[in-house]
Amino acid sequence: MQTTEPMGESATPAVPPLSATASRARRRALIAIAAMGGLLVALWFGDALAGLLPTAPYAPTTRTAGNLRVTLALSPAQPRAGAPFAAQLAIADASHQPVPAATVTYAWEMVSMDMGTATGHADPVTAAPGHYAARVTAAM
Repeated sequence: MQTTEPMGESATPAVPPLSATASRARRRALIAIAAMGGLLVALWFGDALAGLLPTAPYAPTTRTAGNLRVTLALSPAQPRAGAPFAAQLAIADASHQPVPAATVTYAWEMVSMDMGTATGHADPVTAAPGHYAARVTAAM
């Protein structure tokens, strides 16, 4: 015996609609995925803009090394990665007299991440005894 399908009806069974509970669960899952994606985009955007915001300039800093007082000043006060900047050092002894004949070497490195170390020598400033200058380029 042969059965025939009436014209206009499909051979595939109809998909039953989702229950209200399943529909709500699917909606919650999609909202959670969208929220996580939005959070990731916001974090990326905030990180991308962080380099545009001004940071506090470096103030001249004085430290004691043995019986010497060393003051470091940077110019510009907000160095940019990859751009050269000037470092000025003033070295004085315990009685605050300038130390004119020092050999000054430096090692410049990033504290937050390892980008290598820039090393070199600071040259004496002829017009100011006890003052030394170096041109440094911070790696990035």
